[in-house]
Amino acid sequence: MIDKLLMNVYAESGQTYANSQRHDPLKNYKFLVEITGNMVFAKAGFQKVTGLKMSVNVIEYREGGDNDSKRKMPGLANYEPITLERGMSEDKDMWEFAMKTFDINKKGQLLDPDFRAVMIIKLLDRSGNVAKAWRVDRVWVSEYETGDFDAESDGVMIERIVLQHEGFTKIVG
Repeated sequence: MIDKLLMNVYAESGQTYANSQRHDPLKNYKFLVEITGNMVFAKAGFQKVTGLKMSVNVIEYREGGDNDSKRKMPGLANYEPITLERGMSEDKDMWEFAMKTFDINKKGQLLDPDFRAVMIIKLLDRSGNVAKAWRVDRVWVSEYETGDFDAESDGVMIERIVLQHEGFTKIVG
């Protein structure tokens, strides 16, 4: 009886109950990263991916005679660097990918003109199916880092690269 009364009150007010068929949020630990171009990272997965972020500069202006408020409009888009981390192994793919940017000849030109790649980040659901995916274009390495050398630690050596890019798009989901 109370449920019917509440439903009538909410129905007349224009409010609705939350959708009870809502799916659980996706977990952040089930993902795949594919880097293609001249390099293919097929031997090892990544432990962590951070920085898939975009923002737009805000341009504020005010027209003469308009005393109400400043107007706002979008400016240039900014894309944050993306960081990939994984446990170091005998694989040399990350090092070789970084060397495409860092190997500079005596004239100051890149030795490998194909230093850019395409990266696809796939978020998986519980069943291992791709739920969402992002394509990151024109990726190149701006930083390479190994983990700390520590004789008193029992941790895993971490290999890390920072990638610059010119934007990303959602291709699934």
